[in-house]
Amino acid sequence: RSHSINGLSSLVLQGYGMATLTCSTNGSLEFNESCHTVIQNISFSHCGTHLKGALVLNNQKYINISGITIEESITSGLVLMQRQSYDVCDFITESQYVITGSIFYNNGGKTVNGKQQLAMYGGGLTLNIGSTTPTTINNSKFISNIAEIGGGVSFITTMVYAK
Repeated sequence: RSHSINGLSSLVLQGYGMATLTCSTNGSLEFNESCHTVIQNISFSHCGTHLKGALVLNNQKYINISGITIEESITSGLVLMQRQSYDVCDFITESQYVITGSIFYNNGGKTVNGKQQLAMYGGGLTLNIGSTTPTTINNSKFISNIAEIGGGVSFITTMVYAK
């Protein structure tokens, strides 16, 4: 099953050491319209559906992701989408997404009911966030991810700084 959580002012999802979330039914975890999102030290394994990534963040104003691993997802590992401005977050002056020290491994291309499931964009990471949200990816690895376009990472109209 997939789970959606909506409209949080601040969200912190943090593992102690390196916690592992293993999906037994190919579900995804989706957070919608949060102002400040921090995700740290968690591993997501065997998650995602044929339509969604393992971890989906929609309409976030500020995202800081560090030390996560997303592996063996059905289609995309991490999906960051920003379709609209989120007005409730006035206390955050600038939108920014930062991903540091994370691993995206062997996402996409899994076989479900005899059919290979490919993400259209970004097997490891899909960024569909518009040109006004700067995104920085530091010291992260994209290994053996599969998609129709951008196996490791797919950027759809955005400014991305990779180090």
